[in-house]
Amino acid sequence: MQRERQRPGESAVPSSMLSRPHPAKQSKTRPSEMTKDKAHSSSASEGGITNIAYLDQGEEREQNEEEISNGGTGLAFSGGGIRSAAFCSGVLSSLLKSGVEVDYLSCVSGGGFTGAAFLDWKCHEEKKVNRREGQGKGGWHEDFFNQMKDRSGYICDWTGIWKGLCDTLVFFPLMALVLVVLPVIKWGKYAFPVAVMIDLFGIGNLMRKSADCNAALERQRENNASAVPDKDLIDRCLSGNHKRDITILFCSLFAGFVFLYVIISKLKKEFLKYPWLKSVLLLFEYAAACVLIFTFIPFTIYDFFAKIALWQQVLVGIIAVIVWVAIPFLRKKTSYVLIVYAYSFVIYWRVFRVGVPGFFFKHEDHVSHWLLFFSGVAMMISFFTTNLKEELVHRYFRWRVQKAFFHKNNNTKPLTLADLEGMKPEYISNIVVNRWKNNEKEKTNYTLLTMSPSGIERFDQCGKGQFEGKLEPKDIMLSEAMATSAAALSKHMGKYEESVEGLTRLHTILGLHMGATMISDEGYRKKCPRLFVTFILDFFRGFLLIIPTICYCHGSKRYEPALLGCMITFLVIHALLAFIAVLDLACEEAVPHSEEQKPKVCDWFVRWLRAHIPFVYNVRLFFSKDNHGLIPPAVLLLSDGGHYENLAILPLLQRKLKKIVVVDGGYKEDEEDYGKSILDALMLARTELNCSFYVEDGKDLISDLMRTFVNPSKRIKSRYYKFKVHYDEENDSEPERDGEIILLVPRKLEDIRSKEKKEELTCCCCECCHCKSCLCACLSKCLCNAFPQHSTANQFFTPRMFQAYHEEGSRACEDAKANVFLQTVSSVVDVRDSSTEEPNRVAFQPLRGDSCSVDDTILLLERS
Repeated sequence: MQRERQRPGESAVPSSMLSRPHPAKQSKTRPSEMTKDKAHSSSASEGGITNIAYLDQGEEREQNEEEISNGGTGLAFSGGGIRSAAFCSGVLSSLLKSGVEVDYLSCVSGGGFTGAAFLDWKCHEEKKVNRREGQGKGGWHEDFFNQMKDRSGYICDWTGIWKGLCDTLVFFPLMALVLVVLPVIKWGKYAFPVAVMIDLFGIGNLMRKSADCNAALERQRENNASAVPDKDLIDRCLSGNHKRDITILFCSLFAGFVFLYVIISKLKKEFLKYPWLKSVLLLFEYAAACVLIFTFIPFTIYDFFAKIALWQQVLVGIIAVIVWVAIPFLRKKTSYVLIVYAYSFVIYWRVFRVGVPGFFFKHEDHVSHWLLFFSGVAMMISFFTTNLKEELVHRYFRWRVQKAFFHKNNNTKPLTLADLEGMKPEYISNIVVNRWKNNEKEKTNYTLLTMSPSGIERFDQCGKGQFEGKLEPKDIMLSEAMATSAAALSKHMGKYEESVEGLTRLHTILGLHMGATMISDEGYRKKCPRLFVTFILDFFRGFLLIIPTICYCHGSKRYEPALLGCMITFLVIHALLAFIAVLDLACEEAVPHSEEQKPKVCDWFVRWLRAHIPFVYNVRLFFSKDNHGLIPPAVLLLSDGGHYENLAILPLLQRKLKKIVVVDGGYKEDEEDYGKSILDALMLARTELNCSFYVEDGKDLISDLMRTFVNPSKRIKSRYYKFKVHYDEENDSEPERDGEIILLVPRKLEDIRSKEKKEELTCCCCECCHCKSCLCACLSKCLCNAFPQHSTANQFFTPRMFQAYHEEGSRACEDAKANVFLQTVSSVVDVRDSSTEEPNRVAFQPLRGDSCSVDDTILLLERS
C-alpha cells in the first residue's frame, strides 16, 4: 500500500530513490566506523545472552547512538497469530543455539507472543542468576520453548480434558456477556428516554392524530354498528388535515437535514476561524436526521409494517438492511442498523400505545415508567458497564497469552517496558493509532505507533517527543504492549477499514473486538478523582429518569411537569456533552512543548471529559471525528500493528541497521502472496523513509523476487530471500549507508530432516484429530487451509502443530544461514576503492509510475 503523505517542498517520490547513488557520496565513511563495526562483530560472535545492564539515561542514549552509527542488527517478527509465534520461535531458537545476539527485536501481532514472552523470561531468569538462583546463562531457553509448545492452545487448552472443559465453560459465558448482556445495557438504556422525548415534545401527538384518523376511517368503512362514531374526529379525518400535518413534519425534517449538510460542506474555509460553529451545525444536522429517522420509521411500522403478513414483514426487513448497505452515506453507519430499528420499535410501542409485532405484551403506562426507571439505573452504572464492555475481551485475551507464555514467577509484579531498559535486544512493539492526523490535509487517519523501553513515538514524528512527560514506558505493561499489538479484531482496522465496512462491522455493535484505548496523558488520572466525578455525572443523569417514575407511583399531581422538566434537563446535558465531543481544540494543533501547546483550563477540562466520560467518547466515535495536530489526542484508539505493516520492519529501517532478518509468518492463501507482504512494507519504507532496495547482481528487485522466490522457473522453491537496502542521507554531515535484509518464510518443501507428517495436521484443537483420515484432512483444508499456511483465524493450536511450525522456523534459519549473517556485521561496511566501479543498482520503484499499486506491479510482471 502506498502512502500519499509527503514532506513540504518535496515530490511524492524523492529523486534520490529513483536514481543510482553517486559514487562520491557512496565512498563517504567515518574513520572510526570500521573499527567500531569490528568491535561490534567480535562481541556478537562470543555468543550467549548478556546479563541485564541498567544504565543511566545519558549513557544509554550514547550507547544507542553508537549502535545505530555502527549499523547494528535487528530481528523482525511478523503478525499471524499463534502460527507466526510458533514459526518465529523456531527462528529465535536457532539463533540462540548459535549464540547470536541482536540489538533490536521488532514485533507485531502474533510475533509479539514470542518476542515479549522471551524478554519476560530473560528478565526474570537473569535476575535469578544475579541472585545465584538460576540455571546459568541460556540454561532456561529449553524450558521457555517447551512451555510455549505445551501451552500453544492459549485460548482453549485441550491437552487435558478438565483443562479444556474449564476453559470452554469460561469462554462461552464470557462471549454471551459481551455479545448479549452488555450491548443490551449499553444501547438499551437510551431507547426508552428517546421514546419518551419523541412522545412528549409534540411529535407523538401529531403522529397519533394521523393514526386515530386511519382507525376511525377504517371503522366507518366497515360500518360497525356496535361502535359509536366520533363525528368530530371523522369530519377532521375526512378533511385530510392529518395527512397534510404528517407530510409537513417529514418534509421539514428532511429539508433541514439537507440544508445543514450543504452548509457544512460548502463553508469549510469559514469554519477554520470559528470551529465551534461547525460543531454546533454538525449537531443540528445529526439531530434533524435522528428525529426524521425515529419518526418516519415508527410511523411506517404502524401504517404499513404491522398490517402485513409475517413473511412480508421478514421480506421488508431484509430490503431495509439492503438499503442501508447500498447507499454510500448510510453504508459507513451500517453497524448501527440494529440500534436504529430497535429504537424505532420501542418508539412505535410508546407513541401508538400498541404491541410490538412478535411480542406478546402491549403498552401500559406502569410498564413504560418502570422501563424508564431501569434505564435510569443502567445510566447510573454506565461508567462501569461501558468500560467493562470495551475492555473485557482485550483484557481476557491479554491474560490468556500472559498466562500461557510468560514466566511462571508469581512473586514479582508484571514487567513494564521501563523494566527492560538497557536489555538486549531492545523490544519494539508496533501498534496502529487511529483517528489521528498531523493536519486536515492528510488522507489517512491512522499511522504506526512504536512502544519500546526507550520511549513511545509516532512513526512519522520520530524524535519529536510528543509523549514526553505524558505517556512513558513506565506506564505501559509489557503484556499490554504485546496484546494491543495483536488486537486484530478492532473497531478501527487501519488500512483494512474500507474492506470491512458494512455488515462485517457488526462486531462494533456486539462488542467482539480486542482493540484498546489508552489515555495519552497519565496526568489526567492524578490531577482529578476521575472515578468520583464520573460517577456523580452518571448518577445525576440516571436520577433524572428515576424522578418521573417516583412521582407516577405516588400519584403526584406534579407528575407531568416533573416528567417534562427532567426530560428537558436530560436532553440539555447530553447536548452539551455531544458538543464537547465534536469540538476541535486549538491546543492540539500547536507545536509540542510550545507555549501555544499548553492547554487552558477549558481545554484541559474538555480533554479530561473525552478521556473519562463514556458518552463523550462514544459520540466522538459515532461522528467519526478525527483528531488533528501534533499533540496526542486525549484517548488513543489502538489496534493491531498489522493494520499498517505486518512485517514490523519499518522501525528497524528507520534505525538504519546493517543486518536485518525479517521472519514472515503471515498467512499466504496461495504462492502468489509470498511476495506481497514484503513489497507492501518496502513501498512504505520507500515513501516514508526514502529507502531504496536492490539485489547484489544489479537486477531489479521486484522482477528478481518474482522470478527467483515467488515463482521460480526451475520449481526450486526457497524459504528465504536476500536483498539490500540503501539508506538515504538526511543531511550532508551524515554518510549514506547500506544494509542487508533476509526474508524468512514457512514453505512446504520436501525435507528429510523432518519426521513430522505435516499432511496429518488439521485445524482442530485436539491431538486426536491429527490423523490420516481423508475426511478430516479435506474438511480442515476447506476451513483453515493446510500446513504451512493454516489460517490465522485458527488460534486453537495443539503442541504437535506448534512443534511443526517451530521446526519449520529452525530449518528456514538454517537454510538462510541467518546466524552467520548476523554475526558478521563488520563485513557489510563499504570500503571500496574509489577506482573500483560501483555495481549497478536498480531502485525499488513501480513499473507504471508512482500511483501503481503492488498488485498491479505483480500482474504486469507476470504478463511480461
